[in-house]
Amino acid sequence: MDRRRFVKLTSLAALASVVPVSARAAAKQRNASSAAERRCRVTVVRRECYSDLQSRFLDEPESGPCPVFATGQKFDVAPGDMEKLVAEGKFCPKAWRCINSHVDDVLKATTVCDTQSTADCRRVAIACCNDGTRPVVFKIEAI
Repeated sequence: MDRRRFVKLTSLAALASVVPVSARAAAKQRNASSAAERRCRVTVVRRECYSDLQSRFLDEPESGPCPVFATGQKFDVAPGDMEKLVAEGKFCPKAWRCINSHVDDVLKATTVCDTQSTADCRRVAIACCNDGTRPVVFKIEAI
């Protein structure tokens, strides 16, 4: 192989290996900026209280519904914000463990809802805290 051809091939190979790396870096930057823009709203839809179960199974039989949340309470969050709310005591850690995956799914959803029906929409989710005697129902929606 002559020297001229060798230099040409090696320069093309070097150029080919650099282009995908910069393209990947640009894609990562685009995804990071779009992830920073994604937000969702967590709304307390309903607080249930099963007093018959509380009287049979809890040490405090008249503890009532969940004291942490109020019906209609809203939390607007971006990725990572909810952990701060839990750490500050503004959101129940047990409830967060239950709805965390649903919030992630809504934040990662790319489909846009064309209809008013939430059954076909991946940008809206209904999730519930797993407290058996006083569950809280949440609506999670992309905003």
